[in-house]
Amino acid sequence: MGLRGPKARNEQDWYKPVAELMVNELMSFSAACQAYGRKFTTATEEHEHEYSPAFRNLLAGMHLDFFVELGSNPTIGREYVLGVATHAIRKLNETGQYDKVTAPLKEISDVLGLTRDPEEKPVLFNLTQADIDKARLELKEREAAQKTEVVSVVVVDGSGTPN
Repeated sequence: MGLRGPKARNEQDWYKPVAELMVNELMSFSAACQAYGRKFTTATEEHEHEYSPAFRNLLAGMHLDFFVELGSNPTIGREYVLGVATHAIRKLNETGQYDKVTAPLKEISDVLGLTRDPEEKPVLFNLTQADIDKARLELKEREAAQKTEVVSVVVVDGSGTPN
């Protein structure tokens, strides 16, 4: 079990604090172990602990709890998403990765309503593409109505009876 209840078989005392560092501080296993003060003599020993079923189950449970806690927070909403995206864009700029800024910037612009649908942009004078499409449809309907209009011609000869 580990999180709630007795420790799982083969679970070490240092697993929980290392897993907490990994989840809460977004650290790698190696960095979390180093921060906790746990050292390994070989890479194989580190690998065995990192991928042991006891540690993986504990870590998975902590991730689940962390994400449920985040998801149930009522303050996480549009403003939070915009703040995280803005922070990420700023970090990309700081590291000189300007080419990667345009995609998230476009996403933020869409969320904020700064960009408009192509149909809403004026295409010709003050007409949008939607206005032009509507006018085309009305013109086609008028032309179709004129073609189907039947004209009756009655020819009358001098006798007064129609032929």
